Amino acid sequence: MMKTVKGKLVAGAITVALVSSAGGVVFGASDAGSKLKNWYDVQFGDAKKTIEAEADAVWKDSLETESKEIGAMIGEAKTEIANKGDEQIDQKGKSIQAAADSYIDNLKQERDTIIKGMTAQFDKIEKDAEAKFQSEGQVFAEKKKDELTKGTGEAGRAASEKLDKELQAVTDQALKDLRDTINGVKGELVKELNSNSIRSKEAMVKAVDREITRIHGVIEGEKKKLVKQYEIMISKAAQVKEDNAKTEMEKVINGI
Repeated sequence: MMKTVKGKLVAGAITVALVSSAGGVVFGASDAGSKLKNWYDVQFGDAKKTIEAEADAVWKDSLETESKEIGAMIGEAKTEIANKGDEQIDQKGKSIQAAADSYIDNLKQERDTIIKGMTAQFDKIEKDAEAKFQSEGQVFAEKKKDELTKGTGEAGRAASEKLDKELQAVTDQALKDLRDTINGVKGELVKELNSNSIRSKEAMVKAVDREITRIHGVIEGEKKKLVKQYEIMISKAAQVKEDNAKTEMEKVINGI
């Protein structure tokens, strides 16, 4: 019996019915050769039809089985490619996000440091100014007290009240100017920080888009490469099966 490469069994050996002289068919001496040749031609024709039918059945069955296996291989290739793409997207996406988070954290820390330092600086300016005003005011007040002592009581009290009023106005204006300056500087710093944050975020998004595009191109190229390899493999396998089938048929014919 003949067995295909797929392990399926086909029809067995061809049985040829021999007709003896006891069956009523008698060849004359003169036409024995031609009768035998005619008989052989009939048997050969039947054998040829049987072999061709069996070979054709094996060929169609093998192609159907091979088609299913190739379909499975293509599915596996697609799955592997998709998995690789997901893996790269996950890895590169995390790396890009980590870099962006690092930049953002650094900017926020620097902003906090600047604001804290700025507040301390302007607090010092306020305190120094207040101390200066208080010191100078105290000296001035002591001087005026001496003058009040030497002058008339009414004039001295009037001068002292005017002095206190004017110094307080100067002090209030100075403190207002300092606070307005602090608020203005803080506002400008916040504006600059917002602008830089937006620009950095846009840059990170563009970086993500570029990397995703690059990854897509790499995966697309690998897909085409794998598909080409499988096409070559399938063509070679089909040729081998065709050659093997023909060889088996020749062996069957030669073994008659």
